[in-house]
Amino acid sequence: MKKGNKTVLFFVLITIIIFTGCQKIQQQSITNNDIPAQEEVNEQITESQPVEENSASIVTQTEREQEETENNIEEKLNLWQYLGEAGFTPDRAATLPKSYNGGYSDARSLDFILYKGTPYIAFKDGSQLSDQNDPESGKISVMKYAGTWEYVGQPGFSTGRTPWISLFIYDDKGQPEIYVAYADRSLDDQAFVKKYSGNSWINVGSQPIKEQSAAYLSLYVNEENNKPVPYISFQDGNEENSCYGSVVRYKNNKWEFVGERSFTTEIVYDTQVAVNNNGIIYYTDRTSLWKYEDNWQQVGRFNGVRTSMLVDDDIVYVAFEDNEQNNKATVMKYQNGVFEALGKAGFSETAIDFPSIFMYQHVPYIAFKEFGEYEQGKATVMRFVNGNWKTVGTRGFSPDIVNHVSLAIDNNKVYVAFKDGSQRDASYTEGSGKASVMWMKLS
Repeated sequence: MKKGNKTVLFFVLITIIIFTGCQKIQQQSITNNDIPAQEEVNEQITESQPVEENSASIVTQTEREQEETENNIEEKLNLWQYLGEAGFTPDRAATLPKSYNGGYSDARSLDFILYKGTPYIAFKDGSQLSDQNDPESGKISVMKYAGTWEYVGQPGFSTGRTPWISLFIYDDKGQPEIYVAYADRSLDDQAFVKKYSGNSWINVGSQPIKEQSAAYLSLYVNEENNKPVPYISFQDGNEENSCYGSVVRYKNNKWEFVGERSFTTEIVYDTQVAVNNNGIIYYTDRTSLWKYEDNWQQVGRFNGVRTSMLVDDDIVYVAFEDNEQNNKATVMKYQNGVFEALGKAGFSETAIDFPSIFMYQHVPYIAFKEFGEYEQGKATVMRFVNGNWKTVGTRGFSPDIVNHVSLAIDNNKVYVAFKDGSQRDASYTEGSGKASVMWMKLS
């Protein structure tokens, strides 16, 4: 070979080596960078596209690398952590066995609240059975977190199993006055209200509250004339209008109906009651919002499955699983006689369950169980900021499927309580299990 041809061949080989080396360096820069910005990843992918016939396989590899990078980012952004031990309850908290095939599957048997930064939880306690042959006969217990989770008073203080539970803490001159309402299955689902006094749980007035059953109940304690006045809403089992909504309160040392008994126009589920600063009483269920001044008036309609309500000053918020939005999350707001969606109706990415709404510094937050391809029944929290609902932390942050989600916020920390599917007996359904609480600090 002539010397001139050898020189040309040498420069061609050098050029090929340099070009090939640049491609490898570009591809390695994507793989070796732990958390690149999304724009940088896209730019690197664009620069590394070859024009050869095997480009499809290289694109697939690059897309896989991008997906792995996004998953790494998501894991590092998940700031949620357990409060104390995962599955801290001594045994199952309100589980449903695989063989369970009817009735009361919507029971709300776990509730969670904060009082001056101290978490409290009420639940159906699988370690406190009313029937030793029935693992679903757990009685009600209350625990609080003070460095570790501990019982408040006697565990299992109901007579029988408690499918519906509601917890409220009244601020009595800077001291917590803990109230709990529940329906007792062993006593025909009649309603009971107790408060923690001294070292024991005592009845609030005569018990049970009414002779008929009281399902889907909710508790609220309002201050009136410097005294606590407990309110209970429930699906009323009275014979005349069975399963319609009623509200009672404990006032002047007796339980009394607020307005007409069974005042709703249809059968109800998931009742909630609250009182605003002006003494106006609000009630909601799966389909309607009512208010009481001198009588009950329906002020809103919606098509929900499960609901959660709060009152902030004179504004009422109702969160629910929306039947008209493919079971996605919707929050409605009632203000100045207008009942309308807060932001987009059906704002969650996927269908949801067990919504729980909370107000912190006049910003609405919502927690729920989410059914996305990745979330698969895990917990998600969102908040309403600048006209839109935004995820707090990471979607589907819980380790496994959850049920009975309950949200509370204090001191710039978000807490979510739930039945933890990662803490369950193998013989029980996913979502059953012990209770857990997870939290994260807001930025």
